[in-house]
Amino acid sequence: DTAEVPPEHDICRDADYVLKLSIARFFNSRSSVSRRLHLSGPVTALALGEFARVSHSRLYYHTTTPHQLDDALARVATLLGWGAIRSSEPEAPLIGAEVVPESRAIAAIARELAARVEATRPPRHYRWRHIRAFHNAFLLSLGLLGRNRESTVVVGAPWSVELGLAGVHDKKTPNSKGATPTAACKQVRDQLAHWFTHLEFVVERLDRLGLSCRTLRHRISVVQEGTNPSIVFTINDDDQPEPCGSAGAYGHLDESLRVKGDAARHFWEQFFSEEAVPDELADAQSRRNVRWSDYWHQTSPLSGTRLRRVISLVQERVLDQLGIRAIKGLTK
Repeated sequence: DTAEVPPEHDICRDADYVLKLSIARFFNSRSSVSRRLHLSGPVTALALGEFARVSHSRLYYHTTTPHQLDDALARVATLLGWGAIRSSEPEAPLIGAEVVPESRAIAAIARELAARVEATRPPRHYRWRHIRAFHNAFLLSLGLLGRNRESTVVVGAPWSVELGLAGVHDKKTPNSKGATPTAACKQVRDQLAHWFTHLEFVVERLDRLGLSCRTLRHRISVVQEGTNPSIVFTINDDDQPEPCGSAGAYGHLDESLRVKGDAARHFWEQFFSEEAVPDELADAQSRRNVRWSDYWHQTSPLSGTRLRRVISLVQERVLDQLGIRAIKGLTK
């Protein structure tokens, strides 16, 4: 019963804005409540019961535990002055994705992929089969750092990489046909540099061995020139370049380490929420073609500098903690 609540009752007020109690304003306040209480967009949407302003993919890749929801409800209740909304139910189900990999699983996968690269490094007296096997192992190792289609970091030709940004081409829409900027942390920038260095030496090894491999040489040249947005490929037994998605990388792992191709996206979505990364930055890094509400009434332009500073800081720290570093390919 809200009969005694004035229609313009102030819920909270500070120097920046006033949140007033009306149905429309309440439901349109998710962004403000999220920022004020340092809660992620999906958790705030669950607490407010309003999902219209949260991307479906954001809800899908994010997992909210009963404890997180209880905490959010308590914060919202305090903000609104409503008292306790509900008691904790530890046996309640998780809300959202159920496939978010644990940090130790990501670290174990990274170690396994790196070990395979080292095991296939060409011997001193190499043949082309050694180079091909090493190239494929090196490419697959980029699944966690530098190649994953689901926002671990980068797909597509470099774009202002020296500024900590990269262009991603996997989210084309009628309104956005070019590369979408995404933050590239230090490990990602290093990995991109190693990949392009590796391609240079693949060509050099072809020259030394006197092999033509015209299709392969052409593919490498267009990648180096930046005219092909898909910069990664494996080399098949016929020496033809073949595209390789994230499922191809994880599919070669032992069954105990095998995860879904989009596992990295689940992983980062969860970390961004736990680190209270602003919704607009999490959406931008995941390349969602959405608009966000900032204090109800305006759509704000996204600062590439802010995207790089916030996202890169989180990713660099997490990757360092997991011991995941850039891997070198051919270097001489």
